[in-house]
Amino acid sequence: MPNSQYLYANDEKTYYIKLVGGLSYISCAGFKSFTDKLLSEDLAEEIYFDLTKTTSIDSTNLGILAKCALYFVNKKKTKPIIYSTNRDVTLVLSKNSFNTIFDIVTNDEIPPKEMSEVLAARFEDKNNLNKTILETHEALSRINESNKLKYKDVLQLLRFKRN
Repeated sequence: MPNSQYLYANDEKTYYIKLVGGLSYISCAGFKSFTDKLLSEDLAEEIYFDLTKTTSIDSTNLGILAKCALYFVNKKKTKPIIYSTNRDVTLVLSKNSFNTIFDIVTNDEIPPKEMSEVLAARFEDKNNLNKTILETHEALSRINESNKLKYKDVLQLLRFKRN
């Protein structure tokens, strides 16, 4: 399992989320539950993601971020902010058109805050994992036409496997 950590802090309705290490679908169940609750209960008016300590990020984690951003863009009419100082991570964000749904800051990080760890969790079963992977890739494909084409084959395969 990758060495990853999902941390958060909040000041009332402002949330700060720090993603640390190598992030893969294997470790994101708790993070997905956390962000699902933030969105479904409308807990946040502003959200900041700190990826300055992220060494790698897979498409499932990118999809969770995209889902959050699309919620904010559509419901709050504002873009969340991502802090990313790792060139490789910033390149992945760019190649997935995150600059259209996030404001990306590449020369700074969220000021230090006392953060709590998002409760680590595992997917209850393979169906929940497959549902999450499909849902997150659908979010990535909704960013723009380029991503729709980029993830078309992956989505077809995921939908086929689900049936």
